[in-house]
This record gives sequence, structure tokens and C-alpha cells, in this order.
Amino acid sequence: MIIIEITNADDVLKQKVGRLAARLIHAVKEDVTPQIEKAVIDELEHAFVEFGIKANFYSVSGPDMLGNGKLEIPVEVHQQKFMS
Repeated sequence: MIIIEITNADDVLKQKVGRLAARLIHAVKEDVTPQIEKAVIDELEHAFVEFGIKANFYSVSGPDMLGNGKLEIPVEVHQQKFMS
């Protein structure tokens, strides 16, 4: 399994559309990371097809790389009941 964390989504956006457009996009939609992740997945898919590699790609929110080789995955609890 490979995990890729994109750490400069804002910089990529500024480079592709310009600083002013990036500010306008942030005013309308705060997080641009999903769009950057989609673009990366599309490029990876194209490269994988060329090599005959079959894979599944997931763009998710929540997991956090702690920087020490560990991945923290928060779990959303919909309901809880304590018996103590």
C-alpha cells in the first residue's frame, strides 16, 4: 500500500491559476486539497494504465501523518453508551 500526502496544495493552486485567482477560490471554497488530489489521481491512473497496473485510488479526509512514520486515523463515533 502506498500513502501519498500532498502538503502544498495551496502552492500548486497559486502556481496553476495565479495568486489573485487562488484568493478568490479560497473565498468561495476553503479547502482546495480534494481538487489537487483528483488531479494527482488522474495522472497516476494514466501512468498506471501505460504500465498495465491495476489499482484503486482513494481521496479521503481525516488521516493525519504524525511526522514520525506513524499514521493517525481518527474515527467518527456516531453513537456511544458508557456502562461504567
